[in-house]
Amino acid sequence: MVARVVGMEGIRKTYRMGEIDVPVLKGVNLTISEGEWVALMGPSGSGKTTLMNLLGLLDTPTEGEYTLQGQEVATRTDDELSLLRNRHIGFVFQTFNLLPQLSALGNVALPLGYGGMSPAEAHLKASVQLQRVGLSERERHRPNALSGGEQQRVAVARALAGSPSLLLADEPTGNLDSKTGEEILKLFDEIHGEGTTILMVTHDEDVARRAERTVRLLDGKVVSG
Repeated sequence: MVARVVGMEGIRKTYRMGEIDVPVLKGVNLTISEGEWVALMGPSGSGKTTLMNLLGLLDTPTEGEYTLQGQEVATRTDDELSLLRNRHIGFVFQTFNLLPQLSALGNVALPLGYGGMSPAEAHLKASVQLQRVGLSERERHRPNALSGGEQQRVAVARALAGSPSLLLADEPTGNLDSKTGEEILKLFDEIHGEGTTILMVTHDEDVARRAERTVRLLDGKVVSG
């Protein structure tokens, strides 16, 4: 039996804007199994970003239950969420989010230090991950000396360094040309083939087809997938 990484039941998220309640997610049910690659699609305003933030433990739901690796997380404190996020979630962003003053190696090693790993061990593990994404010869370069595709590979290596239960990718090819974007998608193919669980937000149907399943949001509800 395949283990369940993500389980969401009846997830609602409402923001308070002055005197007005603004519901964004309206009863989302979502299951992601271990090793699955899921694409998340929906028009602007459908709730994709909010759902991503909840999945990544950057925000908490107003109502509903969220279990990550079998642990209920919806009612955890901020400190508990931070620890769980560091242990279980890897993020890849459209804008790379690399620190310009650090080398590729330093960017990948940084979050490992937050988890309590020694600098020597963190740098060794970071070096292994950069080799995994084909950048072993570029690990001493800072982001401004790397191409967009190389920067995104560094971001992927950083996301994978902590061996996350779930890799969250938000439009990972959105800032890349088509050729470089295809190279990054091939990298995701390889990562998925190694057993990593992936949820990728995309507006591109061609990108979504790389996934095993597409979940579509509309007006804060899952309408398919």
